Amino acid sequence: MNSSIRNRLASMLAISTALIGYGLATAPSASAANYGCAGSSIDSFAVKSQQGTTFGHIYLYFDSSTKKNCAVTVKNDAGSYGTVTYTSIQIWKCSAGTRAGSDCSNIDSDVKDAGDYKYQAGPKSLAAGGHCIEVDATINNKNGYTAQYFSKAIHCG
Repeated sequence: MNSSIRNRLASMLAISTALIGYGLATAPSASAANYGCAGSSIDSFAVKSQQGTTFGHIYLYFDSSTKKNCAVTVKNDAGSYGTVTYTSIQIWKCSAGTRAGSDCSNIDSDVKDAGDYKYQAGPKSLAAGGHCIEVDATINNKNGYTAQYFSKAIHCG
């Protein structure tokens, strides 16, 4: 192989290695898969319109080291993903004694993120160890339709 070809191949290899290294260095972190929430995925809920169309999902996480629940509402195409529309997520910490599947009529605390977003509302975290939680979400799409989800008391303990 003549030196000119060898030099070109060496240059191409160096450029390829640099590009691969750049791609690895700029790859999204593992936490991006959790939409900014710490912990493990414990549940998800479809956010549906009255007509039954799913506009997105609530993703719920629990961090056992901090005893915090974290939730995010992520829009899909029907929910106008990529278009600024009203989107919300809320987590409620039920008072002691609330049983799973019941209404969380007495609230100890709550966190909410609501506004005009392109992709998601949240993440929002709430310490609720030893208590049930409720989650709710709303997504308005660009056509003026609304989808909502309201849970009963869940993930008690």
